[in-house]
Formats: sequence, C-alpha cells, structure tokens
Amino acid sequence: MKRFILTVAVLGVILTCGIRIAAKQSATAQVSKEAIRQGSTLKIAVTLDRGPNTDGVVLAEVAPIDANSQPLGMGTNVRKDQTTTTLELLLPLDAKLGKWVVKKISYRPAGTLDVKELTTSGDLSFEVSAHEEIIVPSAARVTQIK
Repeated sequence: MKRFILTVAVLGVILTCGIRIAAKQSATAQVSKEAIRQGSTLKIAVTLDRGPNTDGVVLAEVAPIDANSQPLGMGTNVRKDQTTTTLELLLPLDAKLGKWVVKKISYRPAGTLDVKELTTSGDLSFEVSAHEEIIVPSAARVTQIK
C-alpha cells in the first residue's frame, strides 16, 4: 500500500511538472554574422525569456536552409534561474556550403524526457564557407605508458 501511495505521489509530481513546462516560453538566439568555416565551431548565444525553476538542458537544431537534410543537434546544461547560455557545435568538414538556419531551440528539465520547444526570435541564419586545406599529423611518438 505504501508503495502504491508513493507511486501515485511521484506520478502527481511528474504530471505537475509536465503542466508547468507546457506554458509558453521563448528564447532569443544570436549567431555570428561572419561565415562559419566547415570544421569550425559554431557558437549560438541564447537568452531565455525567464530562468527555469530547475536545472536542465537547452537544445538547438541547425540545418541548411534549402535542404531536407537531417538537422545537427547541440545542447548545453543550464542551472536553475539561468537565462543566458552559449551552445557550441563542431560543424562537419563536409557541411553543406551556403545559408543555414537554427531550426528550433528547446528546453528539457533535468531528469525528464519532456522537451518543450521554445518560441524563437532573433536572426537565426548564418553562412557556412569552405574549410582551408586539411593538415593532419603523419606520425606519433609514444613518450610514456603508465
């Protein structure tokens, strides 16, 4: 019986949290206006309209503006009451050249699978340019093994 009451109580808390994050929330994103090279790190500054009342993760998806390709995702942890963060993503060396866009920004409270898509504002587009010649190491020397 105690286990049943505990299960009902936990379910009630989960449902309450689900209702809380269902309220309309928004985020403003700022992306560099300089072209981002293939293989470079894309940085997106995000400002939430209000700080969450729990730790969680801010997630974003980016993709070429004119393609039906699978978006690339990124995320970063945010603390309770935090309203600003920066998301970072290493663009692939073969990322499509041209105009890209932030497709969506969302928030997921820690310890849940509930993801709340946020209303976005700001200039969500950026340009991807060709990478420079790739230089890779040709040898490695082991200096210590413990």
